[in-house]
Amino acid sequence: MTQPERSAIPAPVGPGPTWVYRPAR
Repeated sequence: MTQPERSAIPAPVGPGPTWVYRPAR
């Protein structure tokens, strides 16, 4: 999957890999 720096997704809470999109700031 591609990670566009224009989309920011909060990391899911719980046991598992914390994959998040880089927030554009």
